[in-house]
Amino acid sequence: MIQNNTGFTSSTYKKIRTTTFSKFETIHSLRHRALERKITPKDKLKAGVGSIAGLALPMAYMMKKQKIKNPLKLEYLTKDMVTLSGASIVGGVGIGSIGENKKTKINKIKEGIFQFFNASIPVILTAGGLKLCEKSKKLNNTPSKLLATLIGISGGVVMAYKLSNLVCNPQNKEPERKFNLKDSIVNIDDLFGALALAKIPVVKNIKVERALPFVYSLCGYKAGESN
Repeated sequence: MIQNNTGFTSSTYKKIRTTTFSKFETIHSLRHRALERKITPKDKLKAGVGSIAGLALPMAYMMKKQKIKNPLKLEYLTKDMVTLSGASIVGGVGIGSIGENKKTKINKIKEGIFQFFNASIPVILTAGGLKLCEKSKKLNNTPSKLLATLIGISGGVVMAYKLSNLVCNPQNKEPERKFNLKDSIVNIDDLFGALALAKIPVVKNIKVERALPFVYSLCGYKAGESN
């Protein structure tokens, strides 16, 4: 019978290795669940109130600066989008953390950091790509701008995950955050924001920027309700 350098037969060695790996997976799963707790209706209410409250102040300032009374008619620059997403997240995490223990507060802050990176980095990269397009005679057209938007969003999402894991989990003591469907839905704010920046004739007529306050409030809500 074949033996390896451990002294076990190949079949025994394979069984031990499979059992060990299974136990590791179980421990990893339990460790991941230990970081979570059930989200209650109270969590959702606090997160919603905080997100809207955080969003209200910078929006009011923008409306005053642009001299308009209808928030749906606001025009957005890159810095405005970053500010609104950040303000909503700060509000959602701040009010969402009221009455919570230290561990839960820390987890909400970490989620807030991720949501901010996820909302701002793709838009910043897209804005940079669009500026390059506008400075070039060959690239200052709709197809190039759409490609720049796609690259900016996809690249920004990947960077957001990498950076949030680096900031929130530098010593890799917790399971690394992976891309999932729930997070990708939140990336709709990146798409809307990028399309608003692109100002492509067809998109401009749709007025996608009107949805930005709603999608940014979702970022704050996600961070504030996080467990």
